Amino acid sequence: MISRRALFLACSVTIVLAACSNDSPDPEPTTPSEAPTQVGNVPVKPDDSTADDPGGPVPEDANSADERAAEGAATATMEIWVQGSTLEEPEWREQLNATLTATGQDATSTTWGYRIQDTDVVGEPEIVRANAGSAVLRVATDYTTYYVTVVKSDDGTWLTSNLTTERAEGTEQ
Repeated sequence: MISRRALFLACSVTIVLAACSNDSPDPEPTTPSEAPTQVGNVPVKPDDSTADDPGGPVPEDANSADERAAEGAATATMEIWVQGSTLEEPEWREQLNATLTATGQDATSTTWGYRIQDTDVVGEPEIVRANAGSAVLRVATDYTTYYVTVVKSDDGTWLTSNLTTERAEGTEQ
């Protein structure tokens, strides 16, 4: 037989546990927080187009020389990229690797030049986002459009670290 004391204790524990599990969640903020004006010590350029960007705000420290150098690096890579089907594989790979970071070389190591369907860069590269140390540029070819990520190395040289295409997965490239 259960004593009153044991029954009271069991009911009390059940009530306390039930009360704890029904705590209301923290209230949602009623106003959106303002975009930061600094990330660390770097001022942030207000840019509504990147407000929902998971990469965060764009630092304001890119200057026109950085942008021109980033454009030059992306163009150099893409000018060699589009020659993939016309150059011998070792020559194409050597020229391409000279424009790539080690990460970029790894990312393109399974791409064979003879499979590249692009044959010409069309128009000028368009800067999607840039700062003093990296940039993403949109580069159109006669086959598709690429997003070329370039980074500035310690010696000031700009190199390509990644190429992605707007083509759907599964299309041969």
